[in-house]
Amino acid sequence: MRSNSLLPLGLAPANALGAILYATHYSGTLSVLSLSGSSLTVVSSEKNCGPSPSWVTFDSVNQVLYCVNELNSGGSVNAFNADAEGALTAIASAKLLGNPVHSALYGGEDGISFQAFAHYSGSLISTIALPITNDSKTLQTFSYTMDGPGPDPSRQEAPHPHMAAVDPTGGFIIVPDLGADILRVYSVDKPTGFLTSCANVTAAPGSGPRHAAFWEGAGGTMMYLANELGNDVTVYSVAYPTKEGQCLSLFSIQTDTPYPADQAVKNGQKIGEVRVSGNYVTVSNRADQSFGTNNDSIAVFPIDASGAISTPVMSPTYGSYPRTMQINAAGDLVAIGNQNSGTVVVVSRNPATGALGNEVASVSVGPQGFNGNGGLSSVVWAE
Repeated sequence: MRSNSLLPLGLAPANALGAILYATHYSGTLSVLSLSGSSLTVVSSEKNCGPSPSWVTFDSVNQVLYCVNELNSGGSVNAFNADAEGALTAIASAKLLGNPVHSALYGGEDGISFQAFAHYSGSLISTIALPITNDSKTLQTFSYTMDGPGPDPSRQEAPHPHMAAVDPTGGFIIVPDLGADILRVYSVDKPTGFLTSCANVTAAPGSGPRHAAFWEGAGGTMMYLANELGNDVTVYSVAYPTKEGQCLSLFSIQTDTPYPADQAVKNGQKIGEVRVSGNYVTVSNRADQSFGTNNDSIAVFPIDASGAISTPVMSPTYGSYPRTMQINAAGDLVAIGNQNSGTVVVVSRNPATGALGNEVASVSVGPQGFNGNGGLSSVVWAE
């Protein structure tokens, strides 16, 4: 494949300007962003991740960015080397089956030797060995069916895997299936990257599980599941097997809405992303306009010693339809990808309290979307 540097001539090295982020937009662009103080700028933007880039995953050890192209007729995963200034150079592009919407690194001795993909409309997950080449082939594929539509026929007419969530040990992958109301659990053979299906966990009917995040406390491991259709968060206690070859178990202990008790959930509101940093669960709420027109909300739940969550504190997203969100490694900044607004907004965060502060900087990455169609699709810190 021909190398294609994303850093245009005449622009200063991105690291000299500040922190680096990467963002994708459904118009077909993969963009390099630079944060310096209160300024967030688009350093470069190229159409080199296929016509419909949906998700980016950054391998900080090898400085490789993976961009997934969501295409019903056949997607792809595209790998780029990231240099010290944040510029990207294309390495390879491997074909995938249709509609990949999320990817995660897993397996090997380092936890980054393979990649798993959730294919939403394709009703399957797949895996691939890393590093990819233009000739890389899928390692495994697991396809799903269901006997009939779920409680929400418009969204649950078929299985819809939405994420591949790797547990903290790296020994298991949990796949929230929005269409089937199932958490599909797989054990990982780390040396080979091969997955083995375990007993599935049934989610609440009509809840539409979307994304999950883990927390490790003194009392054990917890998983926090964002349910898109139920518009709530379910807390699971994770029980690990005592014998080799057994699977982990998930026990639901709590379900709560991402709003204070005095704020009702309205029709059309949908959870977008869930993240855990420190002793706090952070959730984005799409289309709730809690802070005014085209200004949705972020809910921050405190986690107590038992792993349970309590009343969230609400903050604005400074944009519409926060599809994607990531907290930086230091825990003092949050990058919010507002899909309908087509913007990336960085807000301050107190690592000790989890509280979000004011907008630090924002930038338009592409055209606006409408009601979750088009617009910005993902954002990730280059760290």
